[in-house]
Amino acid sequence: MNNFFTIYKKELIDIFRDRKTIIFSILLPILIYPVMFGLVNYMMKDMQSDIEKKLDLGVKGNKDSAIVSILKEQKNITLHYDDNLDEKLKKGDVSLIIDIPNEFDQNINDFKPTTLKLVYDKDSNKSSMAASSIRAIFDSYYKSIVNARIESKGLEKNFLNPFDIQQVTTENVKDSDQGLGSMMIGMLPTFIIIFMLTPTLTIAADFIAGEKERGTFEPLLSTSVSRMSIMWGKLATLATVSIIALVASMTAMGGSLKYNFKLGNALNVTPKALVLIALFSVFVLISVCAVEMAISIYAKSIKEANSFLGGITAPVFILSYIPFMMDAKTVKWIYFNIPIVNVVVLMKEFLVGIFNTQHILVVAAWHVVYVILSILFVKIMFSREEVIFRS
Repeated sequence: MNNFFTIYKKELIDIFRDRKTIIFSILLPILIYPVMFGLVNYMMKDMQSDIEKKLDLGVKGNKDSAIVSILKEQKNITLHYDDNLDEKLKKGDVSLIIDIPNEFDQNINDFKPTTLKLVYDKDSNKSSMAASSIRAIFDSYYKSIVNARIESKGLEKNFLNPFDIQQVTTENVKDSDQGLGSMMIGMLPTFIIIFMLTPTLTIAADFIAGEKERGTFEPLLSTSVSRMSIMWGKLATLATVSIIALVASMTAMGGSLKYNFKLGNALNVTPKALVLIALFSVFVLISVCAVEMAISIYAKSIKEANSFLGGITAPVFILSYIPFMMDAKTVKWIYFNIPIVNVVVLMKEFLVGIFNTQHILVVAAWHVVYVILSILFVKIMFSREEVIFRS
């Protein structure tokens, strides 16, 4: 046990002496998420502000319509009547085209149905936002026409509104917050896997393959420290750095989301969910770190180790993305039996308050098997001289 702690302490000191490891694994995530989400929030607000200040619209069809008169009353709207409006929309010179039928006003006066077409550029966020903004103006005009027709018939304004529909959630969360919060909760388990494993790649490659290149691994094996102590010490170090990086990344991301997008309670997670997520994260971490160490033992150089690790970790990341858009409350049984996918869908359940004992036991059983197999794999690689001293 003392030898294990000696190796563990030695490896941690070596890692944290390297400023690059601290900067890229711990400090960079703390900085990058506030900056990233701050920029996203700023750009969204800036785009909305641009629309509120000045909005260029193209008008096709009936240029004398009452709709055009309403748009002219808006101080921030500039109307264009050119023949090449479609080209202007593609270039971004106009944000939206309004196609008004020539008989639009006459149809309204005659109580006939008519259509108003809004043409927007699906590749432009500003165009989509402009469509929503103009739609709000037209909805107001639509209601005024309906009210006028009702009054002309001597009826009350709520004649066509027998009841109102109030859509609320089970928690006291605004609709906009709930939508964004639900989206982030759906993404969180995938981010956990990625943030947890990304820092281990370069460290695992250097742990043994790097020591082989520097000529320090053979002297370490010749000491009185057993190979199992070396293996467990390096594995524990790899896991520790990964957990620190994960906590730093998730804290920075969660804080940035709450601050920039004012999510309030939408991202709240229960202590029970946090404990179970942490437990299953450790299962994944041990399995993957053990496999990464086995690869590092087999590799002759850091370059070769990085190549092998890239081939192994890419499928892990792909599997973590499979449940990305799944509904946590309707996950099919098959997904609880697929490596990586099963832990991601289980985490999604925890985050929405589902603690299905059967699901937990099945996924736990699978991950106990994964841990045992991965540990046996790395032990075998550590015990084989032809692997360690491969030339």
